[in-house]
Amino acid sequence: MLILKMAWRNIGRNRRRTVVTVGAMALGLYAMVVWFGMLQGLLDDMEETVVEVELGDLQIHAPTYLDDPSLYTDLEDFEALLARLEAAGFRASAR
Repeated sequence: MLILKMAWRNIGRNRRRTVVTVGAMALGLYAMVVWFGMLQGLLDDMEETVVEVELGDLQIHAPTYLDDPSLYTDLEDFEALLARLEAAGFRASAR
């Protein structure tokens, strides 16, 4: 308890040092919050861009594609499936 009492008194003895220290800590904390906010926004934008441009929210494969991923595995009756998806409001991508 004596240490806390002595520390509390020491804070008031040199006010300029206390203000500079508290200000530096507040500025550092502010910079960290801004930095992590910007980083999180950047990661969210990257994820959104990858989903929109490259992958899409949904991928449709032939039933045997996951067992044997080949470029030559086709969907049966692709045009009918595409028409049903477009009628439901989905956008299609060739990727």
